[in-house]
Amino acid sequence: MPFRTPAGRKILYQACAAVDLAEMLADVIATEGPMLQTKTTRRTHPATRELIQVRALIARLIDQLGLNIEVVKPVGRPVRPTSWMPDMR
Repeated sequence: MPFRTPAGRKILYQACAAVDLAEMLADVIATEGPMLQTKTTRRTHPATRELIQVRALIARLIDQLGLNIEVVKPVGRPVRPTSWMPDMR
């Protein structure tokens, strides 16, 4: 486990802090809306760009920790042989 080393724990703490920040930014965007009205035009909320950057950081940290590996399992039931099989009696 990469969490047993001090460096791994530091990366994990950074990932947790980044998740907290992403949640906070998402709440701000949900409250104020994704667009802001200026004097002349509508603009994307500045927190939207920050949220995208924080999510990218989270993805990189998860990759560094090795937590992005998904065990690949076959989908469905195991297949039965469809060709002729000799009688083994």
